[in-house]
Amino acid sequence: MLYNWIIATENQPNRKDNDDLDSITKDIASMDYAFNVDKGWRVNGWLEVDGSYNMERENDQDWYFFDDGDVIYAEKSNKTNVANVLTDYKFDNDARYRAKIKKEGKWFCFDQDGRMKTGLQAITEDGETYETYYFDESGFMKTGKVSNVELDNGDTANFYFETSNSRKGQGVTGEEGGYLYYKGMRLEADDDYEFYAIPAKDEGDDPAIYLVNKSGKIQKGNSTNGKKIDPEKIENKNYGIVGQIPNEADADDYDAYVHTNKDGKVDSVKLVTKTSELENAAKIDLVKEKLVTFADDTNEVDFGWED
Repeated sequence: MLYNWIIATENQPNRKDNDDLDSITKDIASMDYAFNVDKGWRVNGWLEVDGSYNMERENDQDWYFFDDGDVIYAEKSNKTNVANVLTDYKFDNDARYRAKIKKEGKWFCFDQDGRMKTGLQAITEDGETYETYYFDESGFMKTGKVSNVELDNGDTANFYFETSNSRKGQGVTGEEGGYLYYKGMRLEADDDYEFYAIPAKDEGDDPAIYLVNKSGKIQKGNSTNGKKIDPEKIENKNYGIVGQIPNEADADDYDAYVHTNKDGKVDSVKLVTKTSELENAAKIDLVKEKLVTFADDTNEVDFGWED
């Protein structure tokens, strides 16, 4: 009777998984799992065990979900390989397969080896775009606010995930509760204020630009003149708005007026002296002058993916 990990490759006799294997297939589809020598029957449901020698994971203990001994796992395909859409971020063209699979009425994340994954995960279903999800220490997919998610640089960030409809669990992009998010991560100013650009859904359309404070709160200026702000407090790169002030001028003599629609989307930014007419001031092209932080710029936004 075979037990624990079993190699059950097609057209070959079943074999016990051990360190004397004459070959390594590293194929989870060929693996079954049965209980120990005192029982021997195939496992159904969750089990936390060491990985198999055949998968070269004998020193890794993980949670797996079994269906009559077969392991549930992310299929290896271009449509599940997150590295296809995130190679510029950190994966260096190494495959990274992830799948969101529902078991026992709840959603979990699995990799190509059948290991249940936790933490912040990027998942693609078409191999072209991706969404972010968060799975807690028990593997359950989270919705709503998740605080203090650790990033790669050691910082932490607040996230928000859709709570209903077909996007349930996906990281929110855009406004939620008066705050600005991209792929679930709250976008916050490093100092007082910062302009963020959210990519347009349709190629060729202009990005949506928002002004947020250091808590990520969207700043609205939908009155006639907009919101008046000290330009020295808008801290985007290239010295922000201050860089648009003539060299010979004193920044203290200028005010920035940020006009938005009722939802906080910026439609104009003007710089004027305290004695100038606002209506005659020229609008600043924030994108052309590189006065915004693009939310999808991986050099600016650090998601801190979990392995």
